[in-house]
Formats: sequence, C-alpha cells, structure tokens
Amino acid sequence: ENFSIKSFKFSQSYLFFWDKIEKSNMFLESMIETRKKDIDDREVQILLDGPASDGGWWNYVVELIDKYGVVPQNIMPETANTKNSRRMNHLIENLLRQNASELRNMAKAGKKESALRARKVEMLKEIYRLVVLHMGIPPEKFTWRYENKDGEVIEKEYTPVEFYKEAVGFDLNDYVTVLDNPSHPYNKHYSIKYCRNMYDKEDMHFVNVDIKKIKDFAYKSILDKEPVWFGADVGWHMEREHAIMADNIFDYESLYGVKDKMTKGEKLQYKVLTPSHAMTFVAVDTVDGKPLKWRVENSWGADIGNKGYWTMYDNWFDKYVLTVIINKKYLPEDVLKLLETKPKKLPAWDPMRSYFQ
Repeated sequence: ENFSIKSFKFSQSYLFFWDKIEKSNMFLESMIETRKKDIDDREVQILLDGPASDGGWWNYVVELIDKYGVVPQNIMPETANTKNSRRMNHLIENLLRQNASELRNMAKAGKKESALRARKVEMLKEIYRLVVLHMGIPPEKFTWRYENKDGEVIEKEYTPVEFYKEAVGFDLNDYVTVLDNPSHPYNKHYSIKYCRNMYDKEDMHFVNVDIKKIKDFAYKSILDKEPVWFGADVGWHMEREHAIMADNIFDYESLYGVKDKMTKGEKLQYKVLTPSHAMTFVAVDTVDGKPLKWRVENSWGADIGNKGYWTMYDNWFDKYVLTVIINKKYLPEDVLKLLETKPKKLPAWDPMRSYFQ
C-alpha cells in the first residue's frame, strides 16, 4: 500500500542468508560456552544436532529483520540452493562441527576464551564465503525501481533497514508466541535454552494456554481481517486431492485395529506430535458464532490442495494445531500479564526446541 503497486514480494533469500550466518555464530559461541562439558553431555549433543538448520520460531525472523531489514525479491532473488538447501546445509553444518572440534581441542590445550573467540571470527569468515557461494552477496544498499498503479516509474535508494521501515511500517514485536503444550502446566510463561538464532538475543519464549483459548484468539484476529500464522503437525488426517484437514478422515483404527490412547501432552512428550509445518489462517466459517471450519493458506504451492488453500475442520484444529503467532491486542489482560513475568527456562532438549529450530 505504501508504494501503490499491484503485486509485491519480499526476498526470502536475503533473510535466509543472514539466518545462516547468525545461526553459525550462535553455534560457535555455544561451543565456546559449553567447552568444559563432556562431548557426550546432553546439551552439547543437542547443539551438535542442527548447527545451522533451516527454519525457526517467530522470534528468529523478528530479530533478523530488526538487525538486517528486508529487500524486494528482485534485489536478492532465489538461487538453486535456496530452493533446495540440503547440500548447502550439509557442507555448512559439517564445517561447523569441524570448527566445534577445533574450539574444544583448543580449550583442552589451555587456550584462553579470548583466543577461542578470535579463532571463531576466522571460522565465520569461511562460513560467510560458503554461504555467498551458494546464495550471492546480500546488498548493503540498493536502488529500487518500480511502476506504481498510476503508471509512474519511481526510483529510490535504500538500505535494507530503511526499506523495512517504509515498506512494512508496523512493529513485529507486537506479535507474540502462544502455545498449547499440555505436557507443561498451562497459564505460565516459558523459554527454551539455546532456542534462538542470535547469540546476543533472548531465547524463544511463549505463553502456554489451552487450545480453546488459542482458538478464541485466532477467531478474534480473523474477524478483524488479520490473518494468523500457526504451526501444526501435518502428518495426520490430511486429504490432499480435496484439500481437507479433518480428524478421522482416514479410519486407521478400523483398518489396522490399533487404538489411539495417548493424550495430546503425551504425544508431544513422546514425539508423536511435532509442529512440523507452518501455515496461515485467512478465514473462518462459523455456525451460531462458533467456528466450524477454517480456511488455510498453505506454502506448498498452487498445485497442492485447492489452488494452495485448504479447509481445516475444527476438530483437526483441536488435535493438531500447536502454536499461533498473535497480535497482543487480541489477548486478554491475564495473558498479557503472563508475558511480563520472568519465563521459566526449559532445557535445550525440550521437544519444542528440536521441532522448530
């Protein structure tokens, strides 16, 4: 709207680039921090599991945008490696694990922390070179030239942070993470150790509430014409041809004779349920003021589902939706007060960290 253009997309590659760099720094700093722990220590092993994996929680992208801004897609377009990052990740993560071994060996040899950190800077230069080879060099400044709806050609120079402030114009920190995780007590504020992509920022934190409350928050937001990002387990009861998400759309119990006896909390603890995919609620179908179905915009492309859109029945929401990102203005006072409390720190091996690193 600020630019009066028909269509527009932000560059995903730009933030993807800096996410790799920041996660690499985060990993190497955590290796320095845990250098005196045994290699078989549970925390160390969790850190080694995914040094710079794709994806992450809401706070990851907010911190990236606050620091690096955003750019239009044509300024830093997709590459073959951003579309399919498997090989790139393999190279980067194995180099980081090699770096971790070197840093820990330096510590065993009695090297001071300052020496380890100086070596870390050299390691990051190599990581940066690898990421550039796969994605290109992110711009520090750029000239954006576009045609507005009136046919006028506009040209202006920006830094990525300047462009973010002009193009977006609202504070992403107004949006917070709300989870339904019955394996932990409800109505409490939590954070997860080492669950962040920047070493000098706070860990991911969330308010834990019952799914009925989450549904109410999402309902209010959509009725106010504001879509809602959510994370869910997409491994269950999704029919792709007709784009339907409904609990028991497939009758596994009758077919296999195996009953589902676990609660939602138990499924999270035992890794039966994972927030494996993120989508967006864009509309809701109600009967007598209560949700019946939810319209979902997916990211799997227009060829899957109904031109990229799915219908989620309310019973699927209850069982498989795990988290939403919601504007604070749709939260009641008691939930807002929880956000002001000091979060209880959950360990790095909490399942929620490993799901959405």
